[in-house]
Amino acid sequence: MNKESEIAVLIIEDEAGVRRSIAAYLEDHDFKVLEAENGQIGLEKFDHHDPDILLVDLWMPKIDGFGVLAEVQDKSPQTPVIVVSGAGVIEEAIKAIHLGAWDFILKPIQDMSIIEHAIQKAWERVVLSRENQAYRENLENEVRKRTFELQKAHTELELRVAERTKQLEEQTLELVKAKEAAEAANRTKSAFLANMSHELRTPMNAILGFAELMGRDSSLNTTQREYLDIISSSGAHLLDLINDVLDMSKIEAGQITLNVESFNLHQTLQNIEKMVRLRAENKNLHFILDYSPDLPQYVKTDEHKLRQILLNLLGNAIKFTETGYVSLRVESRTLSLSKVENDYPCLFFEIEDTGIGIAPDEISDLFNPFTQTRSAQKIHEGTGLGLSISREFVWLMKGDITVESPPLRPTGDDENIKGGPGSLFKFYIRVEPTKMEEIQIKETSRRVIGLEAKQEMFRILIVEDKMENRLFLNKLLQMVGFEVEEATNGKEGVEKHKTWHPHLILMDLRMPVMDGYEATRQIRNDERQAQVAPDKQTPIIALTASAFEGDRMSVLSVGCNDFIRKPFHESELFESMNKCLGVRYIYDDIDDETTGIIQHNQSISLSTNPSHDALLAAALTELPEPLLENFKQATLELDVEMMLDHIEQIRKYDSVLAEFLKGLAKNFQYEKLLSFFEQ
Repeated sequence: MNKESEIAVLIIEDEAGVRRSIAAYLEDHDFKVLEAENGQIGLEKFDHHDPDILLVDLWMPKIDGFGVLAEVQDKSPQTPVIVVSGAGVIEEAIKAIHLGAWDFILKPIQDMSIIEHAIQKAWERVVLSRENQAYRENLENEVRKRTFELQKAHTELELRVAERTKQLEEQTLELVKAKEAAEAANRTKSAFLANMSHELRTPMNAILGFAELMGRDSSLNTTQREYLDIISSSGAHLLDLINDVLDMSKIEAGQITLNVESFNLHQTLQNIEKMVRLRAENKNLHFILDYSPDLPQYVKTDEHKLRQILLNLLGNAIKFTETGYVSLRVESRTLSLSKVENDYPCLFFEIEDTGIGIAPDEISDLFNPFTQTRSAQKIHEGTGLGLSISREFVWLMKGDITVESPPLRPTGDDENIKGGPGSLFKFYIRVEPTKMEEIQIKETSRRVIGLEAKQEMFRILIVEDKMENRLFLNKLLQMVGFEVEEATNGKEGVEKHKTWHPHLILMDLRMPVMDGYEATRQIRNDERQAQVAPDKQTPIIALTASAFEGDRMSVLSVGCNDFIRKPFHESELFESMNKCLGVRYIYDDIDDETTGIIQHNQSISLSTNPSHDALLAAALTELPEPLLENFKQATLELDVEMMLDHIEQIRKYDSVLAEFLKGLAKNFQYEKLLSFFEQ
């Protein structure tokens, strides 16, 4: 049945006239009509024809309208039932509505349009209900479909997450393994560095130490001294090569650090000039040191690394230059990385030469480790590490380094320059401003030849496993005047400390049986148990061939008082012993030091053989006038204490001159001092 074109209405009415009247009206208005004379027949037709709407009389034989209504509600509650009855009792209508009737029409029906209106109204409700039902079903289907898709996507996502999690776990495991491998490699490299440093520097300590010890022998003839100088210089050169390799290894292992300190920049540059000028003049080269008038005299950075950079670059410049000059230019400027950051002070250095230059295709690889230019390979010198180490040091000092070859020179200058195309290295480093008061005065090294009188006999215990190092230290210390005992390992050292009671211990750190760390800990523990006051404890100076700068803190933390790295100069050892014991020394002839005096504003070469007196008098003229007058007055008044105070002030300007004046004052050579003022 086409529900959209006509509505099927089942009329259940026992009165034939009423039934036919309603049927005729509905048929005339395009309704499809079914008739039943009682409730039983009506229910049968309901089951067989599935009408859209029922018109049901309440009072009928066999099955009344209430029974029909209940049956229809049970079978098809969505089918509208309109009750038609002559009963005038309102309770009947309410009962029918409660049983599920959609509407109630009273007989007699005067206007059949009432029935039509009730049917149309009921049908609209049916249509709306069916549309809602269809919408709900569609919505439920869509929800089910979407839920299925979401569940499917969720399942796929869970699978992908599980797969990605597995991949991440595998990657994490690989990273952990790689990290552990890297850490193991780092530990291996650190252990290798420690071992190599010890194995290389320990014999170098013996070589250089015995060479220095033999240099004290006044009976050596000229040839023997020449051989000894060759041993010392060759040993020092070998040590430089060893240090280069160890420095590069430390850089790769991330174990290089800055040791920032305040120092006199002008004096450092002049000391470098002294070392470099001699090498340049030996090759008939001009050496030029030029720094701007506003260059700060006192700065704070790592002086040792700056010296190493400059000496390496200047050494290369002299090595590859045969004619012309080598120059070092220095100036101070400020830099800023961005508009937001404050300017910071920097030192700018330029090292220029008129040497053989660098081929354009070699510049890009110039700073790589173990890389040498073709020209350098012909000379067969060096390790190819100097420039790489220099760049790493510059970067560590928050700067940068570049090279030009040939350098860009003003037009016309090339015609006046003798030599090759040359090269120009430029670098800058960050520095901090500082004051003269922050600079620690370093004593000028002098050769110790004995101990001053009226001191107790100092007992020194050497704890060292290497026989050659014990022999060197023993001979050196006994030659000066110390009483010496030896121990071959830390355990013996601890026992001899208990029985011999040394005034000072020289403790090697790497030894069999018991190392120096444990020996120091046990000695300090014994002293604490014996309630020895900290200032009365035996000073311990650690001797180590380690290449690591960070070892100093670990050594001092176990109870050592000082730290000396092998190989060392005897002056380092005596200076440390003086600091720990307060021992006073007798020094060799102080006049030998005058050969190192260089004026601050001009270089006075000793190759012209001026007299010492004239040279020292010239050095005095460079001092501030008030300081010079005060020193002169103290000398006239023979006030030794005041003279020594003024000499310490002079040391800030010229340490070599101060050391010489101190020697004259202590030896009561006042007339000689006054003669300098007269000159």
